[in-house]
Amino acid sequence: MENLNELIKSYFDEIVKIMKKKTYKDLNKLIGQQHDILDQLSKMKKKQIRLIKSDAVGTRNTMLYLNLLSETKNLVLHALNVTKAHRDFSLSEGINPNP
Repeated sequence: MENLNELIKSYFDEIVKIMKKKTYKDLNKLIGQQHDILDQLSKMKKKQIRLIKSDAVGTRNTMLYLNLLSETKNLVLHALNVTKAHRDFSLSEGINPNP
């Protein structure tokens, strides 16, 4: 979980940097970070499902945990979409982006 927190913090720091400086060439780096986070979320989900099957955890807490992972995934996906929309808006408005 700690690794996921670091990945997400780095991801959002990169988004803020891209939006402030309008350096859209760094979007590929951001996409790579997004894939790392999504892979980590998938591993965490699989691990939790294994714990359910072995009766090591309760279902109520597991449902909350899986919902949290799902919402985290949605947040990460939408954050990149917002960044791309910001790029598109900046380019359409003729704002001087740094390619």
